Amino acid sequence: MTNPAEFLLTAALLGALVLCGGLYAVLYAAGRLRASPAFQRTGYACYCLQCAAAVAVAAVTALGFGWKVLVAASVIAYFWIPPLTWHYLESLHKPKEQGS
Repeated sequence: MTNPAEFLLTAALLGALVLCGGLYAVLYAAGRLRASPAFQRTGYACYCLQCAAAVAVAAVTALGFGWKVLVAASVIAYFWIPPLTWHYLESLHKPKEQGS
């Protein structure tokens, strides 16, 4: 059984995990859209903060082992989501070649 302080810490860390993931995606897309390496670097910094939040979740929360594995796997997979989505959107919006 966890106490309210542990519950709030877990909730805050999971909230930080989601917030950092969203900021990574938005800043990555803004960096690609505006061709701004600074935005992309800031996005990657947010991803690093997301990884730090995941490590904290694994280290200090009372979540079960399965949940901690899910958080770790999610963060690892999330690294690829913005670049793959951007690539898909680029291919979707490229002009198609005209056949004769």
